[in-house]
Amino acid sequence: MELEVDGDAKEGFPRAGPETVGLDPSTKAPISRAIKRRLGRFTVLGLLGRGGMGTVLEAYDDTLARTVALKLLHGRLVKSRRERLLREAQALAQLSHPNVVQVYEVGLVEDQMFIAMELVEGENLRQWQKRRRPWRQVVETYIQAGRGLAAAHAEELVHRDFKPENCIIGDNGRVRVLDFGLARGAKTVDDSTQPRPSIEDSSLRTRLTKSGKVLGTLSYLPLQQLAGAPSDAKSDQFSFCVSLYEALYGVLPFCDASVATLMRAQRDGRLQPVPRRAVVPRSLRRILLRGLARDPGDRWASMDALLEALERVLRPRRRRLMAAVATLAVGFSAGAFVVVGMQDDPCDDPEAALGGAWSNSDRMAVTHAYLTSGHEEASDLLERVEKELDEYTRAWMAMYEESCQASVAGPPQPEPLFDRRMRCLRSHQEQLRVTIDALAAVSTPSEALNHTVLPFKLPVIESCADPDSFGPAIPMPAEPVLSELVHTLRGKIAQANTLGDAGELASAVDVARVAVEEARGVDYEPVLAEALVALGRMQSMGVSASDGEATLKEAILVAAQAKDDAIAARAWTFLIHAVTVQDEYDRAVALRFAATAAVDRSGDEVARGWLLNNLGILYGLRREYEPARSLLHRALAIKQSMLGTEHLDVGIAWFNLGNGLLGDNRLDEAREAFERARSIFMATVGHTHPHVAFVETGLGHMRRSEGRLAQAAVHFRRALEISERALGPEDLRVAKSLEYLGVVEAMDGQLEKAAGHLRRALKIYEQAMGPNTPQVGVCVVKLSNVERARGRRTEALALAERAMRLLNIDGIAVEKAEARFALARALDDRPHNVARARALIEQATDELEDKERAEAERWLAEHPAGGDPVEPAPGEPAPGDPAPGDPG
Repeated sequence: MELEVDGDAKEGFPRAGPETVGLDPSTKAPISRAIKRRLGRFTVLGLLGRGGMGTVLEAYDDTLARTVALKLLHGRLVKSRRERLLREAQALAQLSHPNVVQVYEVGLVEDQMFIAMELVEGENLRQWQKRRRPWRQVVETYIQAGRGLAAAHAEELVHRDFKPENCIIGDNGRVRVLDFGLARGAKTVDDSTQPRPSIEDSSLRTRLTKSGKVLGTLSYLPLQQLAGAPSDAKSDQFSFCVSLYEALYGVLPFCDASVATLMRAQRDGRLQPVPRRAVVPRSLRRILLRGLARDPGDRWASMDALLEALERVLRPRRRRLMAAVATLAVGFSAGAFVVVGMQDDPCDDPEAALGGAWSNSDRMAVTHAYLTSGHEEASDLLERVEKELDEYTRAWMAMYEESCQASVAGPPQPEPLFDRRMRCLRSHQEQLRVTIDALAAVSTPSEALNHTVLPFKLPVIESCADPDSFGPAIPMPAEPVLSELVHTLRGKIAQANTLGDAGELASAVDVARVAVEEARGVDYEPVLAEALVALGRMQSMGVSASDGEATLKEAILVAAQAKDDAIAARAWTFLIHAVTVQDEYDRAVALRFAATAAVDRSGDEVARGWLLNNLGILYGLRREYEPARSLLHRALAIKQSMLGTEHLDVGIAWFNLGNGLLGDNRLDEAREAFERARSIFMATVGHTHPHVAFVETGLGHMRRSEGRLAQAAVHFRRALEISERALGPEDLRVAKSLEYLGVVEAMDGQLEKAAGHLRRALKIYEQAMGPNTPQVGVCVVKLSNVERARGRRTEALALAERAMRLLNIDGIAVEKAEARFALARALDDRPHNVARARALIEQATDELEDKERAEAERWLAEHPAGGDPVEPAPGEPAPGDPAPGDPG
């Protein structure tokens, strides 16, 4: 006898839905007339569900006198695979574990294969997690399911279809894994012999998305399984992590809009954005991301290892603290202590614990500052600032309340762990306070625009959810006076960082230098290391990179003495940048391994993202585009996972990736990266911010590479307009925009315009940097080429000779090569000049870009060797000799 369940749904049968052995009387379907009331010794009581492998009935076993879930496999499957299915079902029957639905018996009844299983009253995890639950409760629940999977793996059984619907939580709170209908023996079955899963496979059509796309099980499968490779315990682990991730964040990790989208997202490691209010420890997120790794070898060694890691996050060794409230008071200001101390419940008023930051008076001060700043779009900028501060303070208070409740009402926590979380929140509170003060101090249009970035640069609140991510605890000074001094110094460090983020580097350096001097007089090395890192970062960002390098090296030594791995990691990351901006690329590369080791030791993923970012830029400058692209992709993925996909720093990562792709001539990908960056910048700091000018510059370079010179000029003009309005007419970034615009105009034949823009750029460089700097030399080379094209050979020759003198001193190899090529072309065709020009071009050719190299090679072919030898001009290397600074 077979059940008539194929094709369209019959009376009493749902058209779709997971197989289940859970009993939910409110949804149990009546028995169809097509189903017999008795099957051998079983009395059929009702229909529980239907899936791709068969139909599940509620039945009474007359022989053993118990109610069971009776799974009847579809006849069409049994005929083709009966022997194998029987063996696997029998193996399942040997598995007895509290978190696996027990299989009682496997056999045939009236020539139909059946599996009699334990009947559990409850709901599946899909239904259970629809209600918002604390992350601890979610993890505890899924750990139970994970134990069931681990037990199956120990018996060399693979589930192959783990998802929330295939776990049931009983009324007693116990979770059981069920529906091994797609399970295969780990040793005996090769999935590659089975058809590849697809959206047309009825066994996978188990979940209909709101948009109407049928994906179901595919959403939980790893890339290898989607591509048809054999499944194993590592693929079950991946499915488990997808399910737990979805339960915690409310979204799947990878977009499943289509099978192709899902596979591409997994392949690229591109996660979906998560709700900003999702409060999940970073250490828990890292555990899940490892289980979601594209390469199975990068996942956890086993389900047992994964569960052990989850347990460590959930239940570190703790002891009950009656002094938890006292610890909380130590972590905050005196004002917060007084308010909290007067309450019966210290968790009742998180707004008071925020210490008055972003109060009504703060809001009024910031509003007045912006609306009187003179910026023509002050209202729009103010709206952006207020919205971000509103969201940030709400997130801070939510994190505070959760932390406080966990300490008072939850499982006991060791005092250092709780203190570290509260110290993190206090640090973020200090940064918020300094940010609000900086916003309230706005008085000019440029300050209004540049300070708008500050709320978007605040440290993410979610970082405080995970004390393990802070590295080893660095105890605060025991003496109250010393502790208060440290607190004051950290406020100055926060002020320096805030000024730097607002572009006020000179003021930032002054504040950071005072903090360093005062920290030297405090017997607490960690705060000295923090102050040195802040100072070194500001110095290397524009004041003096060589001074920044020296400061950061001292910071690394002090951080090592303080055993502060987190500060050391950030110091190494900024050191890479400081050496790179000095154009010492080989020396910067040599620092890579030490910096990577420091970041690995700290476990600081934010520092890792910035280190990868800085290394990607470094390799791009070295024209090693493949490693640059890989590093920048990884930096982007980390920043997205830590900060969310729409964070300002993620926009910066997209922009840097665009530049890396552009250098590798991957123009379509570069365009997409630039557009993603622009979208984020427009949504956060607005269309008039200098960040948008950077994107316009990148798009201009892209159009130039495509040969679309008019469109390139449009982008460079936009960048120029934004920079002039935001930064003033004499800013170095204005000069850069003028330089780029002049070059593309010259290429398009607009020589007079090009000369005017380049001369203005040159004037800004000379005034801002001095007349004898490499950047001046680079601009002079370009102006020489334009004047030569205008037929003004005397001016071109004088400019080229000047560029040679400047760049032979401090220029990098490619800049020297361009200067030599410019000088060679500026010389006339008299024999002695031809010989000199040939010597210059032969020295330059290897370092030139492809187009200029081709032009140089044509020139050499048209001017064969044989001229008289010449004496080099003053400051110019003799033909065949290495230039100063070049490797011999």
